[in-house]
Amino acid sequence: MFSGYHQSIHNARDGEALQAWKSFSLAYWEEPGFGLSEDLQQRLFHAGFLRSRWALYDMAEHGADGYLSDFQAMRLQAANAKYQTVMADRVLCSHVVSNYCPAPEIYCVVTAEEVQWVAAPWWHQDDHAPGELIVHPMQSGAAMPYQRVALREGRFHSALGEGGSDELVSNLQQQARQHGSAYVVSEHVSQGAFAETLAPGHLNLLNVLLVREQHEWRPQLASATLLIGRQGKDGEAALRVEEGALSAAIDHQTGLITACKGLDEGRRALTDYAVHPQSGSRIVGQSLPGWQEIRRMLMAFFDEASYLRTCNLSFVLTDDGPCFFAACEGQLATHQIHRPLLDDPFISSHVNRLES
Repeated sequence: MFSGYHQSIHNARDGEALQAWKSFSLAYWEEPGFGLSEDLQQRLFHAGFLRSRWALYDMAEHGADGYLSDFQAMRLQAANAKYQTVMADRVLCSHVVSNYCPAPEIYCVVTAEEVQWVAAPWWHQDDHAPGELIVHPMQSGAAMPYQRVALREGRFHSALGEGGSDELVSNLQQQARQHGSAYVVSEHVSQGAFAETLAPGHLNLLNVLLVREQHEWRPQLASATLLIGRQGKDGEAALRVEEGALSAAIDHQTGLITACKGLDEGRRALTDYAVHPQSGSRIVGQSLPGWQEIRRMLMAFFDEASYLRTCNLSFVLTDDGPCFFAACEGQLATHQIHRPLLDDPFISSHVNRLES
């Protein structure tokens, strides 16, 4: 049922492979057990899969062969070699992609040691003006993908906590010290009518996985999906498919949404959703506005960023077109929920080269 490549993990000697295995191991133990048997959990761990993938990839039906494991996904970033620093740095990545589409303004970078201001904080100048900010982890693939922060009447409200508007950055710095992390605070770009209609009140993001053909280095769009929000049982918005968000598959040529999948939280089983289970909005059969322009922009970016072998990017869909949101290596499941990624010859060739 499970592939035997974990022997190559055991024999790994290069630092990148060992770091990827360490990152996977930490993420694995942070996940709940989901009621899986000890034997099944052990097999998932040795095969490099997080516990949540059992239901998400419908492994009971399809097995694990062909699925890009979480360890391999982390390892795949090494295909970019030293240029992975571009993808891993939220500020640098935003600067590069802004040459091809709009990118949100970055206000500051918060680390345990210091706060680096890039732009003046408008919420300090008028702390009663309502608005929103986005807090990203500095490094992609972190446990917290992003957080929306609401500002109103001189206070901030988010999953990170709440307090006076002028306390937001100091609160983030305290989080950075506790978790050994760093954060980027940027403007919140409002999504357009199409994205808002899919799941009102949720940030519904376009995710694209780009890979480079290994022999002639031609850019390829391996997968395009929409990550559509859904309210969780705890009342919080689900930001990942593992947490209950939906993933809609997009036809690469036409921009048509051909399928939408998510977890049925009651049975914890993979389910098809032609319409949103909470808002009732139609999803399957809709077409992304301006898809051909979006596709041309993606190909232009990846064609000219010839130093990259693979990247996974996320965009806000505004009424004027896509706006860069983040590099999102931690969101590969939004693509793989629809098809095993190792079936893609370009992805498998990079993985095989790294593991040889």
